Amino acid sequence: MDFIVGGEDVKAAKPDPEGLLLAIGRASGGGKSEVLYVGDSVVDAATAQAAGTDFSGVLHGMTTREELEAYPHVAIVDRAFGVILPIPV
Repeated sequence: MDFIVGGEDVKAAKPDPEGLLLAIGRASGGGKSEVLYVGDSVVDAATAQAAGTDFSGVLHGMTTREELEAYPHVAIVDRAFGVILPIPV
C-alpha cells in the first residue's frame, strides 16, 4: 500500500463511506467493482454497504458471525491471517 487514509483525511467517520471511497479513488481510480473491503465489525460492514463494495467479515473479537451476516457479504471467515478468502465466482 502506497498510502494511508486516516481520520484526518475525511470529514465524516465510518460508516460514512468517504474514507473508503477516497482510498478506492487513490488505488484504482474509482473502480468499486474491483474492491473487497475486509473488516471485523458491523461498522465496517455498513461502510462497505454504503460505498457499494463487496464485504468480507473476519471474526476477530467482539462482533459475532450473526451480526456480520446481517449485512451483504461474500464471506465471513474465522481469521484472515495466511488464508485466501473464499470468493464465489
